[in-house]
Amino acid sequence: MLKKIDDPDAAEDILQDVYIKASANLSQLKSQDSLKSWLYRITHNVMMDFYRTRQPYDELPDDIAVEELTSEDENLQKMA
Repeated sequence: MLKKIDDPDAAEDILQDVYIKASANLSQLKSQDSLKSWLYRITHNVMMDFYRTRQPYDELPDDIAVEELTSEDENLQKMA
């Protein structure tokens, strides 16, 4: 995991999240034989969540944002 996450503090946070999720959902583990793959899947999902939250979001250009607001106002007026 440390090879994929360049920030040691973030890697530690991810590891804590994995531990919390694994301990909270231990009852869902079907057999001890699948423990490794089960933990791998939890780790993978937590890492994907981490990367999703780090992605910057592009703001809408002003003309599109205004256009959406105008069409929403027109739809509300039609419904009234």
